[in-house]
Amino acid sequence: MFVRPFHEGLAAVETDDGTWIYINTSGKTVMKGAPADFFNGLACMGDRFIDKKGETVIEIPQGYSLESSTQNGFDNFYLGDLIVVYEEQNGQKAIMNKQGKIILESNNFDDMKIFRDNYVAVKKNGMWGIINLDKH
Repeated sequence: MFVRPFHEGLAAVETDDGTWIYINTSGKTVMKGAPADFFNGLACMGDRFIDKKGETVIEIPQGYSLESSTQNGFDNFYLGDLIVVYEEQNGQKAIMNKQGKIILESNNFDDMKIFRDNYVAVKKNGMWGIINLDKH
Protein backbone atom coordinates (compact mmCIF):
# COMPACT_ATOMS: atom_id res chain seq x y z
CA MET A 1 0.00 0.00 0.00
CA PHE A 2 1.24 3.48 -0.87
CA VAL A 3 -0.15 6.93 -0.06
CA ARG A 4 0.68 10.10 -1.98
CA PRO A 5 0.55 13.50 -0.25
CA PHE A 6 -2.61 15.59 -0.17
CA HIS A 7 -2.85 18.16 -2.94
CA GLU A 8 -5.88 20.37 -3.27
CA GLY A 9 -7.72 18.34 -0.64
CA LEU A 10 -7.25 14.90 -2.22
CA ALA A 11 -4.66 12.17 -1.89
CA ALA A 12 -4.08 9.14 -4.10
CA VAL A 13 -3.98 5.89 -2.12
CA GLU A 14 -3.02 2.44 -3.33
CA THR A 15 -5.31 -0.14 -1.75
CA ASP A 16 -4.33 -3.63 -0.59
CA ASP A 17 -5.42 -5.11 -3.92
CA GLY A 18 -3.21 -2.69 -5.89
CA THR A 19 -5.94 -0.38 -7.20
CA TRP A 20 -5.80 3.37 -6.64
CA ILE A 21 -8.43 5.63 -5.10
CA TYR A 22 -8.63 9.27 -4.08
CA ILE A 23 -9.54 10.16 -0.51
CA ASN A 24 -10.45 13.51 0.98
CA THR A 25 -8.96 14.96 4.17
CA SER A 26 -11.61 13.10 6.20
CA GLY A 27 -10.34 9.80 4.81
CA LYS A 28 -13.48 9.21 2.73
CA THR A 29 -13.08 7.60 -0.69
CA VAL A 30 -14.29 10.08 -3.29
CA MET A 31 -13.47 8.28 -6.57
CA LYS A 32 -11.22 5.82 -8.37
CA GLY A 33 -7.71 7.12 -8.75
CA ALA A 34 -4.22 6.84 -10.11
CA PRO A 35 -0.77 7.44 -8.64
CA ALA A 36 -1.11 11.13 -9.52
CA ASP A 37 -1.62 14.30 -7.52
CA PHE A 38 -4.05 17.12 -8.23
CA PHE A 39 -2.53 20.42 -9.30
CA ASN A 40 -4.54 23.29 -10.73
CA GLY A 41 -7.69 21.18 -10.39
CA LEU A 42 -6.37 18.37 -12.61
CA ALA A 43 -4.80 14.94 -12.19
CA CYS A 44 -3.23 12.91 -14.99
CA MET A 45 -4.71 9.47 -15.62
CA GLY A 46 -2.16 8.35 -18.23
CA ASP A 47 -3.77 9.45 -21.49
CA ARG A 48 -6.12 12.06 -20.03
CA PHE A 49 -6.61 14.62 -17.28
CA ILE A 50 -9.53 14.41 -14.87
CA ASP A 51 -11.12 17.01 -12.63
CA LYS A 52 -12.04 16.49 -8.97
CA LYS A 53 -15.31 14.86 -9.98
CA GLY A 54 -13.44 12.19 -11.92
CA GLU A 55 -14.62 13.59 -15.26
CA THR A 56 -12.24 13.59 -18.22
CA VAL A 57 -11.59 17.21 -19.12
CA ILE A 58 -8.53 16.90 -21.39
CA GLU A 59 -7.48 14.00 -23.60
CA ILE A 60 -3.87 13.70 -24.70
CA PRO A 61 -3.77 13.29 -28.50
CA GLN A 62 -3.02 9.83 -29.80
CA GLY A 63 0.69 9.33 -30.43
CA TYR A 64 1.71 11.70 -27.62
CA SER A 65 2.58 11.08 -23.98
CA LEU A 66 3.57 13.05 -20.90
CA GLU A 67 6.82 13.01 -19.00
CA SER A 68 6.67 11.09 -15.72
CA SER A 69 6.73 14.18 -13.47
CA THR A 70 3.55 15.40 -15.15
CA GLN A 71 1.91 12.00 -14.85
CA ASN A 72 2.49 12.19 -11.09
CA GLY A 73 0.87 15.61 -11.02
CA PHE A 74 3.82 17.96 -10.91
CA ASP A 75 3.60 20.75 -13.46
CA ASN A 76 0.01 20.13 -14.58
CA PHE A 77 -0.44 23.35 -16.52
CA TYR A 78 1.48 25.05 -13.70
CA LEU A 79 2.44 28.20 -15.61
CA GLY A 80 -0.75 28.68 -17.60
CA ASP A 81 -2.80 26.81 -20.16
CA LEU A 82 0.08 24.92 -21.82
CA ILE A 83 1.95 21.70 -21.12
CA VAL A 84 4.86 19.84 -22.73
CA VAL A 85 4.08 16.46 -24.32
CA TYR A 86 6.27 14.02 -26.23
CA GLU A 87 5.61 12.55 -29.63
CA GLU A 88 6.02 8.84 -28.96
CA GLN A 89 7.35 7.93 -32.40
CA ASN A 90 10.36 10.25 -32.40
CA GLY A 91 10.54 11.51 -28.80
CA GLN A 92 10.33 15.15 -29.83
CA LYS A 93 8.59 17.63 -27.59
CA ALA A 94 5.42 19.47 -28.46
CA ILE A 95 3.22 21.99 -26.69
CA MET A 96 -0.40 21.07 -25.93
CA ASN A 97 -3.10 23.44 -24.70
CA LYS A 98 -5.91 22.73 -22.22
CA GLN A 99 -8.19 21.74 -25.08
CA GLY A 100 -5.86 18.83 -25.89
CA LYS A 101 -4.66 20.43 -29.13
CA ILE A 102 -1.00 20.35 -30.18
CA ILE A 103 -0.12 23.96 -30.93
CA LEU A 104 3.67 23.82 -31.43
CA GLU A 105 5.94 20.93 -32.39
CA SER A 106 9.67 20.94 -31.78
CA ASN A 107 10.88 19.52 -35.08
CA ASN A 108 12.69 22.84 -35.65
CA PHE A 109 14.09 23.10 -32.10
CA ASP A 110 16.57 21.21 -29.94
CA ASP A 111 14.50 21.74 -26.79
CA MET A 112 11.44 23.62 -25.55
CA LYS A 113 9.93 24.51 -22.19
CA ILE A 114 6.86 26.34 -20.99
CA PHE A 115 7.96 29.82 -19.97
CA ARG A 116 4.77 31.50 -18.75
CA ASP A 117 1.24 32.06 -20.00
CA ASN A 118 1.44 31.78 -23.82
CA TYR A 119 5.22 32.04 -24.02
CA VAL A 120 7.46 29.07 -24.79
CA ALA A 121 11.25 28.98 -24.39
CA VAL A 122 12.90 27.25 -27.35
CA LYS A 123 16.50 26.17 -27.90
CA LYS A 124 18.21 25.95 -31.26
CA ASN A 125 21.93 25.64 -31.99
CA GLY A 126 22.75 26.11 -28.28
CA MET A 127 20.82 29.38 -27.91
CA TRP A 128 17.51 29.97 -26.14
CA GLY A 129 14.75 32.30 -27.28
CA ILE A 130 11.12 33.00 -26.43
CA ILE A 131 8.10 32.47 -28.70
CA ASN A 132 4.84 34.29 -28.03
CA LEU A 133 2.19 31.78 -29.09
CA ASP A 134 -0.43 34.54 -29.32
CA LYS A 135 1.52 35.77 -32.37
CA HIS A 136 2.56 32.37 -33.69
